[in-house]
Amino acid sequence: MKAKREKITQKKKKRRLFAGKLFLIAGGLILLVLGLVLFRFFHHSILPKEGRITIGLGPKPLVLVSYSKEEETLVFLLIPEKILLPAAYGYGQYRIEAFKRLAELTNRPSLLQESLSSSLALPLHGWIEQPHSLPEETTGRTLKKWFLEQIKEKLLGKGQTALFPLDLLRSWWLILRSPAAKIRVLTLAEDRGLRESVLPDGSFFWEFAEEETDQLVKEFFSEGQIKKEKIAIGIANATGKTGLAKKAARLVTNLGGSVVEVTDWPSSLTNSVLRIDPDREITFSIEKVARAFNCEIKRISPEPFAVDALMIVGEDFSQKIGFD
Repeated sequence: MKAKREKITQKKKKRRLFAGKLFLIAGGLILLVLGLVLFRFFHHSILPKEGRITIGLGPKPLVLVSYSKEEETLVFLLIPEKILLPAAYGYGQYRIEAFKRLAELTNRPSLLQESLSSSLALPLHGWIEQPHSLPEETTGRTLKKWFLEQIKEKLLGKGQTALFPLDLLRSWWLILRSPAAKIRVLTLAEDRGLRESVLPDGSFFWEFAEEETDQLVKEFFSEGQIKKEKIAIGIANATGKTGLAKKAARLVTNLGGSVVEVTDWPSSLTNSVLRIDPDREITFSIEKVARAFNCEIKRISPEPFAVDALMIVGEDFSQKIGFD
């Protein structure tokens, strides 16, 4: 009888041990799956790891938010609604509210972001769709709170954004820590970056005044580290389209770079490329310029040009900015 009870007890122990092992295996699998999900959720990022981060919000209201970790400055650029904007990829000029439909028709979800970036010659690293109306009082403090609310809503899955969760969390943390004394609020107006344009039907809209917006971009949105490195950059046009190299030079100088030579390239290129000497280090400036043109860096000497880096612009850049 005693032996029978011991046998039953041993069986129960074995069952409990087996059940415990199953529980541990199941728990391990659940943790593994959860870990993979969290990894995929937070691993992806489109924001630059170093330097300035600039995010656009739109189309109504249209706002640019830019943070420089190096300078610890936060800039809000408020853009009036009645803007007539040249669409990227050469689709013509449109009012801001028309871009949503145009993006659907052309199957280019980021068309407004790319168009605004091209018009201002300013890289935009992310975009938040359909933000809430601006606060009545647009001070640095109220706009900071407003922007943090936009990020919070996107983290909760409300609305659309091209930013990944990791980007949103990082942006939230950086903006949260921004001191009030280093927040600048800029508003484009007729005497600051805009000129009036009258349409055939008699209605008026604003257009960007390039020289004035370039001054604003260089002062408040350029990369301080690029200015410090002072590398000499050459621009070569490999498309045969007169004036394209000047457009590329505008983008480089707005970033904070120094363009020392603008010329034509003897052959045509489809994809732009940034050439540097094989022995040259890929510095912050070189990485930023390559990212701005979305091009490859090739370790091929830029000779015969006396430059540190040679940006050869191809058809891809021409198509993106809609340059004919």
